[in-house]
Amino acid sequence: MSPTEMIMLGAVVMFILGLLTVMTARIAERRRRRRHEAAPADPSTAIVGVPAPRPAPPAIAVPAATRDRALELIGQGRVIQAIKEVRMDTGLGLKEAKDFVDSLKDGRVPPRPVTGEAPSPTGSGGSRPTPASKRPSPSSAPRPA
Repeated sequence: MSPTEMIMLGAVVMFILGLLTVMTARIAERRRRRRHEAAPADPSTAIVGVPAPRPAPPAIAVPAATRDRALELIGQGRVIQAIKEVRMDTGLGLKEAKDFVDSLKDGRVPPRPVTGEAPSPTGSGGSRPTPASKRPSPSSAPRPA
């Protein structure tokens, strides 16, 4: 191999090594940025293996009898029936009733009665069932002649 070819080969090798160095530095910088962007704002949630605390459920006015019946159904493993009964008695939407029953199931809502009026059926949209107390009884419904 001639000295000129040796110089050319050395220059190509140096060029390739330079490219690899630049690419490695850029990849490392991208990884650093991703880690920085993905880092939680609250350092207490950054502990590995410790889940972040769940937010408290919204304050829902549910009659004591409905809450007791839902707890009874949850104890029997009939969670879907508990959701249905909460919806019927309060006029809550499916998501709100499910969240309420899930919070009862997880022990996040104390099993003591909450007093107050049930929320108005208007609001977040969607169809809501009529509460049992407002449904006409079959005997009082007008019958066609």
